[in-house]
Amino acid sequence: GKVRRGRKKLDRENPYEDREALDVEIVDATEVEEPVVAEAEMAEGETPQFAPLTAAETSDGKIEYRRVAVPSHRLSPLKDKWTTIYEPLVTHMKLQVRFNVKTRQVELRTSEHTDDPGALQKGQDFVKAFVLGFEVQDAIALLRLDELFID
Repeated sequence: GKVRRGRKKLDRENPYEDREALDVEIVDATEVEEPVVAEAEMAEGETPQFAPLTAAETSDGKIEYRRVAVPSHRLSPLKDKWTTIYEPLVTHMKLQVRFNVKTRQVELRTSEHTDDPGALQKGQDFVKAFVLGFEVQDAIALLRLDELFID
């Protein structure tokens, strides 16, 4: 099991008795001053302007994964066109791409360089379109247009 060292056990009946073990300071509520928050000068009825979020900010810094299964009859076309498939995903969408030979899946994931929050979904749609039989040049339209998707 885990061994924890350097901590004192607290008395169960009065947990506030040993304050040094908790490294906290107990203060009476009447002594605490309310912090003064400076609000930005904004005219009445004006909406605030915010910068767009990056992919890392929308996912709280977590790396997201997607996998697209490749059926056996599409393996040889995938191998033939692999460079034309992964090049737009890596250079334009800034995704990390690999083909897992063991599971026969194309694996996509975001990185710290991914700017577009929808890049992973667009990349998945692009690979899925190729697996369904679209030509690479036709499937690239899914990466460039926001309103275009596979149903």
